[in-house]
Amino acid sequence: MGRAAAYYEIGYWEYDGEELEYTDLALYIIKGNAKYAVNNIDMTVHGKNKTSDQTGSLHFPPTITANIKTVTDVIFDGDGNFVGHEWKYSTVTYTVTSVSCGSSGVTSVSIPNTVEYIGQEAFARCSALKTVSSSSVKSIQWGAFKNCPELETVSVANSVVYIGYEAFAYCPKFKHLNGVTSIDSIADHAFRQCPSLETVGGRVRHVGYGAFAGSEKLRTFFTGMECIRATAFSGCTSLEAASVSSAKYIGEDAFSGCTALSSEIFIIAEKVGQRAFYNCSAIPKVHINNTVKNIGVSAFYGCTGMEELTFGENDELEIGKYAFRGCYGLSDVTIRGKIIGTDAFRDCYNKTGGSGAPQQTIGNYHKIMGNTGGTGLKNVTIDNSVKTIKDFAFYGCRALETLTIGNSVETIEQGAFHMCEELTKLTLGDSLRILDNHAFNGCTKIEGHIKFPKTVCRFAKAGIFSTKLH
Repeated sequence: MGRAAAYYEIGYWEYDGEELEYTDLALYIIKGNAKYAVNNIDMTVHGKNKTSDQTGSLHFPPTITANIKTVTDVIFDGDGNFVGHEWKYSTVTYTVTSVSCGSSGVTSVSIPNTVEYIGQEAFARCSALKTVSSSSVKSIQWGAFKNCPELETVSVANSVVYIGYEAFAYCPKFKHLNGVTSIDSIADHAFRQCPSLETVGGRVRHVGYGAFAGSEKLRTFFTGMECIRATAFSGCTSLEAASVSSAKYIGEDAFSGCTALSSEIFIIAEKVGQRAFYNCSAIPKVHINNTVKNIGVSAFYGCTGMEELTFGENDELEIGKYAFRGCYGLSDVTIRGKIIGTDAFRDCYNKTGGSGAPQQTIGNYHKIMGNTGGTGLKNVTIDNSVKTIKDFAFYGCRALETLTIGNSVETIEQGAFHMCEELTKLTLGDSLRILDNHAFNGCTKIEGHIKFPKTVCRFAKAGIFSTKLH
């Protein structure tokens, strides 16, 4: 007879005296209130809850031991018939390298320092889970704690470098990710619908799409951000400080509605997305570096607390539509770039004498009557780099008194300075070619005669609401 079947080959293992559970997918060793899926190739185990109705705390040790017996020889008689085995008895140690929980009753989990990542949906839908602790996790994968309605705190060491897609999404009571000071990347929607979230690390390089959107109690001071994707912090109404001075990308609505944000903003990103800082009414100062080429539509719309705005030397910058509309905290601005967009600085005026002033219609335009004082943009210098001032760019800046337009400006479009009623000093550059309809309509207080350069080739008489023309 030939050798015995593979079942009798040398090296076959049997577990001796252990509580075991076999499934189609794995062999589990039961220890305490947990069970461990065995991987005999690399001597590791994956820990999980013992039963689906388990309650209370779930503690995973860094290692577990098991008693095994191993076939060292197969014995046959002289006729080749199988007689028996020779066994070696030993204790084997397995390392716990991954964990999960599928019980709705577990309230706390302790993860050992041998675990470096928390896998996909490892603790998702653990409806009673409140606290989790770990000292070595580097990566929290997508959906790891998704839909844990009672989760409040996760404590980890300063080793986490990645938080995955929707890792903590829909955890309405989650407040703190403790122990982290620096994270490389937070993926899209990582903390979606976490309205109670207050603290998460501090330094982070990449912040994904909608990562903290709607986290209205978030108050962490974030630094080191290089990429801030769309809606990353949208609606974080308690966020008081954030540094964007390293950001090479700032997406649409990145900080939209962050009404408590009071950091001085330094921007180097080539493009500032639409509504990036929309209604961030507490921002005091904004500095636009010469690396910036485009400020998107409504990027700083409604930043009423902005008192200082500076631009680096730049002949490529395009300031988009509504970019600084309603920023009535500004007083003196020197604007650099190539194009000042439609309505870019519209309504940078705050009437302090009350509201509901009567209006007079002039053609298709409205003149607000009874200007009894107000605050807003008073002195504007448009740098020699600017070529075009788009329509209604400074419409309704009723506190504007002094305007100096640089020598490179070729076009002032319709209504650009419409209803700048307090404008008294106007200096035009010597490259102006086109002055469109109603460009200065309502500017009746301009002192002296206005001299236009010989380069003007199209001039609408309605361009100046005044008779002081030369």
